[in-house]
Amino acid sequence: MDFKTFFGQNYVMIFELIGLLITIYISVHLPKKTKSYTRITIILLFVTIIVHNVELAIQDLPYTVLPRFFLTSIKYTIYPVILMSLIPVVSPFKKNVDKRLKLLYFLPELVSIPLYFSS
Repeated sequence: MDFKTFFGQNYVMIFELIGLLITIYISVHLPKKTKSYTRITIILLFVTIIVHNVELAIQDLPYTVLPRFFLTSIKYTIYPVILMSLIPVVSPFKKNVDKRLKLLYFLPELVSIPLYFSS
């Protein structure tokens, strides 16, 4: 896979990564917590790009059903975690959120992870 093919297949996530990196390094007025959540999101997006491309690379190889199954499950597990890591960044109720309510954000994901890997 050359750079042109890689960029053509992943241009949306690459531009998201670039935009988030620009947001972190240019915005000096962001709180430290917002910057840390943004860094977590950048790492998760990068992992998603890697997992997606490894899954595409082994798609045509024989005897790769089991690794592809795990890669697909990991990919579909990461997407909601990315969204949940962005909720505190864009939420206007940062200081009023109770820890139990934060746990409710993760409850659907905690239920769906075993279902992804067992289906």
